[in-house]
Amino acid sequence: MINNKLLDMNYINEETKEYLKETYSTNEVKTNKTWVDGKPIYRKAIEGTINSTGSYQTILTDSTIDTLTDIGGNIKDSGNSVQYIIGKSIYRDGTNTSRIIKVSSNIRLDYSDQFHSLPFKAIIEYTKTTD
Repeated sequence: MINNKLLDMNYINEETKEYLKETYSTNEVKTNKTWVDGKPIYRKAIEGTINSTGSYQTILTDSTIDTLTDIGGNIKDSGNSVQYIIGKSIYRDGTNTSRIIKVSSNIRLDYSDQFHSLPFKAIIEYTKTTD
């Protein structure tokens, strides 16, 4: 939708269709974006449950990830009435904290005890060392 009008995809060329497409998948997807260094940006969606103990967990291991370019997501409480944002830096809501960071070849979700055993969803965009 552009300017509150639906687009008729029959009248848009293939290049524009590809540009407009945003794909979110648990498989790695090469986006149509490039980072400031000219490398293509990849995206991966990750769903899981936070460990019942500890303060962090590895949610992805990939030695080809170079630079995290964008991250985000949410953690839902047990009644699905509240969603906490997983942000680009530490999210603080009173005593609740969460963040995603890269440590060597691991993408890690850090969290406070209040989030133990809760479901999370995250979107990670990154460049690769192989490009």
